[in-house]
Amino acid sequence: MKETGNGMLSVYNRVNFGVGAAADHQMFVYRVFRDILLGAGRASLSLKHFEVILRNCTLSDRAFIIPDYLEHTISPVLANLRTIFLDLNSDDPHIHVEKDKSMTPCPSYFLMKFLSRTVRLEHLRLNFRSYGDTEAILSWLSRSPPDLSNLAAATSPWAEPSPVELKNLKQIDIGMITVEPKVILALIRKHQTALRVISLHKVSFVHKAGVPADERINLWAKFFKDLSRLDLKLDCINMSFLRQEQPYRQHIRHVSFKETTDKHTKRWAGTDTQSGLRDFEALVSIENLDKDSEVASSDGSEDHSEGKCGFHGLSTPC
Repeated sequence: MKETGNGMLSVYNRVNFGVGAAADHQMFVYRVFRDILLGAGRASLSLKHFEVILRNCTLSDRAFIIPDYLEHTISPVLANLRTIFLDLNSDDPHIHVEKDKSMTPCPSYFLMKFLSRTVRLEHLRLNFRSYGDTEAILSWLSRSPPDLSNLAAATSPWAEPSPVELKNLKQIDIGMITVEPKVILALIRKHQTALRVISLHKVSFVHKAGVPADERINLWAKFFKDLSRLDLKLDCINMSFLRQEQPYRQHIRHVSFKETTDKHTKRWAGTDTQSGLRDFEALVSIENLDKDSEVASSDGSEDHSEGKCGFHGLSTPC
């Protein structure tokens, strides 16, 4: 604001100036995002930590477009990053890619290309504040780059960007998504060698298909059990304001942890990862899981302060 006279997007802008003004501010945010990276490249700065914490707006895929004429300046900055925090949305328009012999939308196309350059990343935080298909980007992050036998298909001009190998990734923070447990599990499994911290905030696990009330299981308990079977060597696990639901946002249930001061959050720090995960499995609870009546979000879990246990502000360290 001091340098440009143009403030970041806010609720005030959106309400008082209409959709057009909000869109202008959104584009301004995208420009600031790219220009910080461009400025760091032109100044040859050793930028290691880039934290985008917007609160009142998000970055769509357009924010991650790097024109060819800027690539030689910005790519070295991305290659040097150790930490990146992003608040994301999946607004139109979407790039289309070839998949299963047809063209399908890829709402994270430029984000994938962007992250494929962050090869030295140690801490990745993704908040999906308004995102239609989180499974696509997380599944992409959980896959390994193609081997030589599949290289031709992967380098097709209509292909999805090749997955990135983040060999140094020590911490993963995922927030504000609805996803199948297997997607998060695959992401953790891929990076288990270097991974030391896992944080999930406002994550809702969903069954792939509707399950009758009397056949539903606690997906979070199963998730922690599956994690305990991996050879993880974690230092810290953070869980906050979790949920479980049926497809199409049906039968949403809030997750709680028994024997904890704040039943909606649980943290563990230590050296015996498997023991810690067994504690999570034993303590995680979901009320009314076997009932079809809707449970209203009357506990205000969607409105909890983000600074205390969420991913904005300073997260409480382990």
